[in-house]
Amino acid sequence: MADPVDQFIQTLFDSIPSRTEAFLSTNYPVLGHAVTQPALYLAMIWVAVKVMRVHSGRDPADVWPLVRMLLTIMFVFAALNWGGLAGQIFHSFQELRDDTVSSLMGGQSMTQYLENDYDKFSDASGQMMKQSMLNIGIVLLGLALQIVNSAMVLIALVLKVGSDMGFAVTMLLFPLFVPTLLWNSTRGFGMSWFAAMAKFALVGILLGVIVKFSFDITDQFVSKMDPNAMTAQDAFAAIIIAGAITLFMAFTIRPLAAALTSSGAAGSGMADMIGGFMMSQIMSKFSGGGRGGASANPGAATALTSISNTQTAHGNQLARIERALSSGGATGTSSMSSPSGAGQPGGPGGSAPSSGASDGVRW
Repeated sequence: MADPVDQFIQTLFDSIPSRTEAFLSTNYPVLGHAVTQPALYLAMIWVAVKVMRVHSGRDPADVWPLVRMLLTIMFVFAALNWGGLAGQIFHSFQELRDDTVSSLMGGQSMTQYLENDYDKFSDASGQMMKQSMLNIGIVLLGLALQIVNSAMVLIALVLKVGSDMGFAVTMLLFPLFVPTLLWNSTRGFGMSWFAAMAKFALVGILLGVIVKFSFDITDQFVSKMDPNAMTAQDAFAAIIIAGAITLFMAFTIRPLAAALTSSGAAGSGMADMIGGFMMSQIMSKFSGGGRGGASANPGAATALTSISNTQTAHGNQLARIERALSSGGATGTSSMSSPSGAGQPGGPGGSAPSSGASDGVRW
């Protein structure tokens, strides 16, 4: 890579972090200060509702929910301050991306890998374009290889700049999302912000992986080529490799990062859908539902009908037993009542005293 171009790219890569840092340190406190008062009102309402629910007995009087509320409120108001927690969150995501890429590249920067990649393809295309005009096909293929190689480096630079700018813009919007962490019903919006930051971090990590991968393939391929005896087949192979890497970087890195950040929700949703489909199919098979279901499995349908009839008979028998017990209980209660005197001597409806008893009284 030419020295002016190399210096320009290196200056661009070195200036992006400082530019984003200055942008956030200037604009983040303004937005954070504007959101502080509404966030304070939301926190007061949240605490008041919690206290009333505990006082009314709807929520248990446990200390741990109150501790979690206190920690959440502290996190929200600390995140509204750029000099406090907000700057640490931003630098944590940046360090996650940069440290991962640096470890994958053996401590080298991405610009060094891009420079090596560009130089190797440039050497091959330069040897091709030095051929005589009799081999105009080789010259044109060398020009095409140079164009594809430049496009690959340009796309890598655009994705790197996009990752940094995406970090800065998403971080600037954090004061609008952090108050949503107070309520369970709105906490998903705050989690979506963290997912967006993770997406931009993965874009930078995947870009570093693709750059290293392309450098390894280029090194293995170009090292086996003789620049003085390059054929059209070698030129086509070099163009295909560079073009495939370019297309992969241009159209795959961002969707792959988005898929990785949302894989948990997508996986659970797919699992629920598959489980529901399987259960519906099983129930349809056993109940004979669907087109031709009863004719396809008559034994299962007959068994289910028999089970249903048996359960109905048992229910009727239990109802009869319950009615019998109710009537028996009423009879026992009436028999345990005090005697009315009916049929007793001298009582209502009783017989007259005998003559012997009457004579004794007289006597």
